[in-house]
Amino acid sequence: MAWSQKIKEEKGMRKRGLGLLLAVTMLAGVLTGCGNVVSMDGETTQPLENDAEGETETVVNKAAEPKNGETYKIACFLPNVGPWYDERWYASKQEAEALGFEITLFSAGGYSNVDKQVSQVEDAITAGYDGIVLHACSSSALLPVVKKALAEDIKVVTTHVPLDENVCPHIWENPEGAGQDLAILLANEIGGSGKVFMMNGPAGQLEAQECEKGFLYIMETYFPDIEIDAEYVDQELSAAQKVAEDYITANPDVDGVYCFGATSAAGGMVAALKSAGVNPGDVKLVATNAVEDDLHYMGEGWVQWMQPSCHILVGKSCISVMDQLFKGEEVDQVTMSMVAVNAGTENAFCRDGFIWTGETEDTSETSE
Repeated sequence: MAWSQKIKEEKGMRKRGLGLLLAVTMLAGVLTGCGNVVSMDGETTQPLENDAEGETETVVNKAAEPKNGETYKIACFLPNVGPWYDERWYASKQEAEALGFEITLFSAGGYSNVDKQVSQVEDAITAGYDGIVLHACSSSALLPVVKKALAEDIKVVTTHVPLDENVCPHIWENPEGAGQDLAILLANEIGGSGKVFMMNGPAGQLEAQECEKGFLYIMETYFPDIEIDAEYVDQELSAAQKVAEDYITANPDVDGVYCFGATSAAGGMVAALKSAGVNPGDVKLVATNAVEDDLHYMGEGWVQWMQPSCHILVGKSCISVMDQLFKGEEVDQVTMSMVAVNAGTENAFCRDGFIWTGETEDTSETSE
């Protein structure tokens, strides 16, 4: 359709910049997921909280020797458990072992367990870790303890959920661009009008908010005939299924669903549609952050478009970035782009760094 092409042309390079460049590079096979995405030399300055005169103090990233004099120790903090987190962790573990680092996993067990994650990070500071890789439960609540870690000369890299202040390198998957792409695809699927239900991620989770922002921008700007309903959904399958069942019961006329999280949101919606006796494809679904086990929903006709997550690349790259910090090198924010696929294209999709094909470990049994 002409309006679809117009949107794509306007989007162009407007906000995608580095993310789109990285996506092209990854698909071309140049980037293998081993962290080569960042290769800057020199020093970096990181803004800290203002001093008494109101001026911003800066610190220079300096090379650091292992605190125990032998091996760098990294603490890896994840907010939840499940297939996506298993793969994300194992990618980091594999890269750490390749670089000769010791790495330990700590899982909060759910995005709502903010206090637990804060306590885990505080314990890691006390234990004398050299580096912290943090996928935060909260952008605001984890900021003070991260500042504390930095003050103790601990290197910190955040992934997926940025902190409220730019105090350390951050790696994520261009969620605003991902949301825009899914909006265009879903609008195409339902013909530019109808009712859409947004199964957003956890309330207050900044990555989910950015994806929501991108999705709504496209819908509100270009598709005024699409009615939008929305609800925040925890990243657990049972919680997502309950939300989906309640919505489908009250809104059997829904035409399309946006799912933040293929495993949880899309999985829960598919289960709800099956229970309601809806046929595959009657309600169009798009989903982000898919792993290998989610792709069958497309082949079965339940989900029309998915964005395979590049969490494997993120998991590896955050350790490579940590290595650069240990060496005193400059590191900037890294943005990667998820590329949407459908049932007709997913078998041809270059999965290197996006979909894990090796062994994984269960993150449900991790250090407390």
